[in-house]
Amino acid sequence: MNRRLRIISLCLSLPFFLGGCGLVGKWFRPKPKPDHTPPHDLFIGSVESVNPEQHFVLIRTVMRTTLPAGSKLETRPTSGSKARLTITPEQKLNFLAADITEGFPQVGDAVVLPPQFPAAPAPGTAAPPLQLPLPAGGLPPPIH
Repeated sequence: MNRRLRIISLCLSLPFFLGGCGLVGKWFRPKPKPDHTPPHDLFIGSVESVNPEQHFVLIRTVMRTTLPAGSKLETRPTSGSKARLTITPEQKLNFLAADITEGFPQVGDAVVLPPQFPAAPAPGTAAPPLQLPLPAGGLPPPIH
């Protein structure tokens, strides 16, 4: 009888002792919910000059970036409608050239890289692997 009383009292007091050391909190912590916030625009720079006759703009970037030619950009003007741009291969230091594909960009408009969503694969086919652009210098040397 005495032995059963000890076992019961130990089982009843065990949660109190474990709660003090934090193990119960780790065991019964609710799982975090996945983050479903939409991706944000990435600020690239601002429009430095516009050539409406030849349909291109010169973009001054805030830092030296190497974006692949053909990447889609958008302008975010303080007033008016946004314009869509496509990066051309010409890049020099902190400047990018981009073709105007839609809209009328103005000097001083902010230029952003909108979130890029991969195209949905056809049903029954595997999705192509995601390929990131390589840095301008190519791959780093192998580590031996």
